Amino acid sequence: MPNDRSQTSAQLLRKPLQQRVGVARLPIPTTLLSQHTTMKFPRSIHLGALMVAFFEAVPAVLAATRLGSANEQAQHVVATAAAKAPRTLSASGVTPSTQQRVRRSLKKAGPCTIVAEAGSRILEDGAVTGTDEDEFVCFLENGKSVSLDMTKKQKADMIKGLNEGKWVSDETVYDDPEATVDGEKISVPRGTKVLKKMTKKSKKNKKNENKDKGPFSGSSGKGRHLRAVVGDLEFLVVKVIDANGLQRSENEAQIEDDIFGTDIDTINLKSQLSDCSFGQTNILSKKVTVPPAPYVGDTGVITITLDIDIHQWDRNTVSNAARAKLDEVLGFAASSQYDYVMFVLPKLYVSWAAFAGVNSWYSFYQDSYFKYAGVQIHEIGHNFNLAHSGGLNGQTYTDHTCQMGNPLYGDDLGKMCWNPAKNWQLSKNEAVGGWYASRHSGANLKEIDPILESSWSGRFLGVANYDATVPDDVIVLKLETRAQNDFFIGFNRATGINLQNDEADDQVTVVQVDSNNGEGYSQSFLKATLRKGDEYVITNFGGTGRDVIITVTNIDVGGMSPGYAEVTVEYNPCASDADCDDGISCNGVETCVSELCSSEIPPSPPRDLSVELLTDNYPSETTWDVKNPSGVVVMSGSGYSASTQQSPITAEVYPECDSGNYTFTINDSYGDGICCSYGSGLYVVKLDGVNVASGGTFDLQEIKSFPVPVLSPPTPSPTEAVVTPLPSGSPTNAPTSPPTSSPTTSPTVS
Repeated sequence: MPNDRSQTSAQLLRKPLQQRVGVARLPIPTTLLSQHTTMKFPRSIHLGALMVAFFEAVPAVLAATRLGSANEQAQHVVATAAAKAPRTLSASGVTPSTQQRVRRSLKKAGPCTIVAEAGSRILEDGAVTGTDEDEFVCFLENGKSVSLDMTKKQKADMIKGLNEGKWVSDETVYDDPEATVDGEKISVPRGTKVLKKMTKKSKKNKKNENKDKGPFSGSSGKGRHLRAVVGDLEFLVVKVIDANGLQRSENEAQIEDDIFGTDIDTINLKSQLSDCSFGQTNILSKKVTVPPAPYVGDTGVITITLDIDIHQWDRNTVSNAARAKLDEVLGFAASSQYDYVMFVLPKLYVSWAAFAGVNSWYSFYQDSYFKYAGVQIHEIGHNFNLAHSGGLNGQTYTDHTCQMGNPLYGDDLGKMCWNPAKNWQLSKNEAVGGWYASRHSGANLKEIDPILESSWSGRFLGVANYDATVPDDVIVLKLETRAQNDFFIGFNRATGINLQNDEADDQVTVVQVDSNNGEGYSQSFLKATLRKGDEYVITNFGGTGRDVIITVTNIDVGGMSPGYAEVTVEYNPCASDADCDDGISCNGVETCVSELCSSEIPPSPPRDLSVELLTDNYPSETTWDVKNPSGVVVMSGSGYSASTQQSPITAEVYPECDSGNYTFTINDSYGDGICCSYGSGLYVVKLDGVNVASGGTFDLQEIKSFPVPVLSPPTPSPTEAVVTPLPSGSPTNAPTSPPTSSPTTSPTVS
């Protein structure tokens, strides 16, 4: 008998079903075979192709049998089969034949803006978790998104570049004249380094540009590189009905309550974002007041009807249709008037529960998942430019202490905030009024360099008790590694707004980011959960060959509120003198005493180095660092999102004994500096309060060098006589010998 693969479609269709799928006694509900013939299909799908695709999709029956009714089972398999059959969709929703598709170069279509899409997938028990990896779409100039057809290596490079800050979602433009636009996808030339085909979006054509509203004047901050995180944020929720009338059963008022808590829902997106930010983030249900009348309502929810059967199309096609229909109904681009738009879809037979554009304005929810605060917060977190949070097992979304890991699943669940790394990002991305920077001038966010500060100790409070902090309390402690993969420490207090936390209740957590210094989009991983008396060792910290030991000396949650944890961080515990040798001969011989390194010559006193920065109107383009004569980064800054005066960053630097200069390097990724085309930016570097470098007008990069000499103790003046206090009793006889003569050598110059 010839192999099945060599047979025609007609021969294949005449074979018994179990032989066609190659599985003996496959349990297929008979309702599937009797009901699928009544389903509607797009006219462009060839019947023979559909039937072949149907039988290729039969393995999906195993998943379908877990669904509810027989009709749902039939719809699931048919939808899966239809998805495999070739067809295209025009912007108007009309389905042309495959022969009518227009293939054109990206050069003619115009450059497109790349958006990473991340979200939540459905587990077998119906719960949700993060997706394994990001998907990438590109928005053409006509507002339509198309998928990027790339090799696995190209996609891996894209993910790596996103995490390393080499490109920014919904900000970076892809412009490769060799790429082709074909229907719903862009074919990226094989072998092309995609990152080299990316550029910054033109400053004259910024999406959502709105010069009348500043980012921190109580406005939404539209038109910025990074999405608004604090202030009053205007939301629109869109209920979607497909061409067959398929829709969620909830009315607009019920949907509004599930998201904004306008009636009986007490745990929702609005309440939890407000609580976790301590009032810094206030989402508003913006009511639609634009004609025609059917779309004007008393809620912040609008209902639209699509021209397509959403079961017959892929995710990108459905989202394109929904966005286009919304703009058509409103009479303007929704992204230009709303900070965020949430689309509520009916039940789909797909593996995802929800997804959102990273650092973008839209999110989509299918079936009942829009009701769950944990899923809502997870997706809006992606809009806020947050990446997933991995767990102790190294998986990308298994951090159960953070909403960016596995989100809480249930309508009455959601009282959980974020891990220390995400809290740092949410606080530092907003230079004015970030989440945990509003009290004590941001003193509760601390950063140390263990290499310079060998021992540190402090008291941590959980984010739920942020309003009870004093300046010395710590919400997040950042350990600077002198690379981009820094560590963050916090106290995971399970109370109040964090009561439903799902892992490591009332324990100290240690989290590490992959890149971006924790101040931009980056995957984070939970590294340790510590109880009282536990310690966690970071080996070879910062590539120094030495370890950092984090020890929890005390946790008290049973006494007076608030509960707290006491933590010490120690660097350079030694076992021998060899462990202490720093390789610098001019500062004496180092020895190990009681597990601490010491030098026979006291180290030179530290000097205060500070950097003051005022960015231009495009702050995310600015990065800088300071390196010592050995090339080690001692200070750095990036991830700015507000063109306002940045708080001075100060560090104690220890001058090298040998000669050499420190260097300050500032970069502008667009190549126009920070002054004076788009704002009057300025930087000032000070050493002990004295200016050593300043500027603002440059192109891509400017480097300034300056010495940081060792401070020598002052030499007493040779003319100063040593004064002996007068005795209280009778004076002694006058001296019989004359006083010594004054020294003849010149004074020492330090």
